[in-house]
Amino acid sequence: MTRRQLLSTAVSAPALFSTAKKLSADSKPVLGGAPTAFSLRMRAARQENKPFDILEHCHQLGLTGVETMLPSKDPAAIKAFRQKAEQLNLRVILNAPLPKSQTDVAAFDSAVQACKECGAIALHAAMTARRYEQFDNFPAFKKNFEQNQLSVSLAEPILRKHRIRLAVENH
Repeated sequence: MTRRQLLSTAVSAPALFSTAKKLSADSKPVLGGAPTAFSLRMRAARQENKPFDILEHCHQLGLTGVETMLPSKDPAAIKAFRQKAEQLNLRVILNAPLPKSQTDVAAFDSAVQACKECGAIALHAAMTARRYEQFDNFPAFKKNFEQNQLSVSLAEPILRKHRIRLAVENH
């Protein structure tokens, strides 16, 4: 690199950085909220007999996503939820209980279909509580781990069918 090339690059660097800074200042952070993060606010709303709208709350905070429960399997509630999420431009991740046995697969399929209709981009599953609190011996941990493996293996074909991802939370 010549001295002239080095100087021309150095002179244009501040313009490049100011443009990058402006772009990042205009864009929202890719962050979402979950019910656990707003538990105190939700409790306060309940005590005042006021509804707590997690979609609206996340939007007001400038978040771009929300993780919450499936509002209902009622088609009208699903439609209203999706319209509101789209209006607020929020990415949605919904919690749906994974099947524990083969008899739960049909209900899980129905829940996943409802989640897709709500506009969910993924499902969230909390697989365990805090291991150090939940288990006091290895056989109990192993039994729970095997149950979780079964749940995921039962869920996987349904998730593939509906083309939706699963986010597994593990403590």
